[in-house]
Amino acid sequence: MKRLALVGRGLAAILLTGLVSPLIFAVGFAAVGLLQSGRRDFTGIAEFVSAVWFVGSFIALACAMVIGLCIEWPKSYWLMKRPSGGWLVSFLISLFAAELLFHSTPFIGIGQGTAQTSDLAGDLIFFTSAAAIGGTCSAGFWWALVVRPGRRFA
Repeated sequence: MKRLALVGRGLAAILLTGLVSPLIFAVGFAAVGLLQSGRRDFTGIAEFVSAVWFVGSFIALACAMVIGLCIEWPKSYWLMKRPSGGWLVSFLISLFAAELLFHSTPFIGIGQGTAQTSDLAGDLIFFTSAAAIGGTCSAGFWWALVVRPGRRFA
């Protein structure tokens, strides 16, 4: 595969990760909220999902760029050199990188004394689920768009 095609596929994987992962997170967040409330009132769900998706896209796109350029790109080169396998390794590396990136933000704030949190456990569940969705999307998109075609055309 030509270098320009590889760069284009990598940028597409970053963009898709930054746009799809907050949508999945927003829909899941709304579903959990509806299940916990016990109400069947769907008023405002579309607005809530679109607002969370819009705001989350900015955060997720920045994180997808960091993970994509620092972790996924070298990992993809390494995996393309292997003749087969590696999906589980790719998934675990992406998940660990996303968790490390997302969990570093609240703990840096706590260390500096700027974190205003009343529920650390709730915040950790929030960050863990967002990072798990982002890491899974990143691993899947990079595998499908970069690694598999790179192996086929190598």
